[in-house]
Amino acid sequence: PPSPRPPAPPPVCIAQVTVQKNDGSFTSATCNDLAGFVSFYIEDTPVDDFQCAGNNKERMFAQAVLTGEAQSLEFVQSARSTSRGNRLATKYDLGCGDTVLFLATACGGADAVHQWTGANLDRLACSPPPALSPPPALSPPPVTVVVDTGSNSTAATP
Repeated sequence: PPSPRPPAPPPVCIAQVTVQKNDGSFTSATCNDLAGFVSFYIEDTPVDDFQCAGNNKERMFAQAVLTGEAQSLEFVQSARSTSRGNRLATKYDLGCGDTVLFLATACGGADAVHQWTGANLDRLACSPPPALSPPPALSPPPVTVVVDTGSNSTAATP
């Protein structure tokens, strides 16, 4: 009889943080710094092995292997902290149109994702264009005053 298939290996639980900066100047050193910063930034989830996984001028990402579903969900829940989002955005001088994506869906499922954008983090919001100033008020037309002096009328403009 054929031997039973061995069980499938468990998924590799990869967590990833991607920073996108429209006018970025990211280098491999900046990416390595992100890896160290994220390890500290997600302080509720002990992840010591974030590594720079790639970068170009406008994008960098760091990855780590997590222990399973619980740690994946905890990682993304920690990433949802607005104060932590602001610290990361401040550190990398992020602003209008930039984004930060936290992803741990391999083991955490569809809920293990969070993205900071201008819609949910004020520092990344684009300021609305200044309101157009109203046109200058038009001078009122001259007022004609009619003075009745008896039989002769005189029109005067003040």
